[in-house]
Amino acid sequence: MAEPSTLLLILLLIHVLADFSLPWKRWFSDAATGLHRARARALMGYVAVAGLGYFSALALTANPLPWAALIALSLSVARAALHGLLPRPAPHPVRRFILEQGLCVLAILGVWAVIEGAALPWHAWLRGLVSPPNLLIALAYLLVLRPTSSLIGAALAPWIREIDKLGSLANAGALIGNLERVLILTFVLLQQWEAVGFLITAKSILRFNEIQGAKVRSLSEYVLLGTLLSFTMSIAIGLTVTRILAL
Repeated sequence: MAEPSTLLLILLLIHVLADFSLPWKRWFSDAATGLHRARARALMGYVAVAGLGYFSALALTANPLPWAALIALSLSVARAALHGLLPRPAPHPVRRFILEQGLCVLAILGVWAVIEGAALPWHAWLRGLVSPPNLLIALAYLLVLRPTSSLIGAALAPWIREIDKLGSLANAGALIGNLERVLILTFVLLQQWEAVGFLITAKSILRFNEIQGAKVRSLSEYVLLGTLLSFTMSIAIGLTVTRILAL
């Protein structure tokens, strides 16, 4: 019998290869709505290839062949059915992607847990997962997202009407801010101050080019205020967490 983690990694590898390397999703999307046979062939092609991969992985890790075949068929058919049943076009593509892939990964984790459950120290793993340091780090990531974003928005509210947002993508600024704060917090927790400096430099260069094109002083000051607030609060939260963890 292989190591417990080996089977999980193989199943995830097969899922990624079958889901994103095979052109079955494109075949399914290219088929007209009324061509149910074409869509069915696309789904069956995925079931055949992915099912064979799952079966091989399960059989080679010393699982009984009947069980390996049943589990492989169940995983591949469930994945194909999920893709076919979800609404299209998706009103929220990112949410659909996360939902679709999350359910697939949960199914694989469930199969793996059933097969390798006796060999895994579940209780010790769960206790370690909900330990105070992990909960503190999770709280820090939550803080740099919505609460910090709301605070920065409130701080910049007096000047928002003076800013010309013509040509800006909807919600792009909020997403950029959330991503930069997550990166900064991660770098601070890992004590990678060089990466923080690199991120500040990279964003400064990009923003400089943007502001030069706009030729608006109010925009440059608004961007500078938002960036400094975002970096300052993220670094402060990261330093606070590292000091608490060091106690």
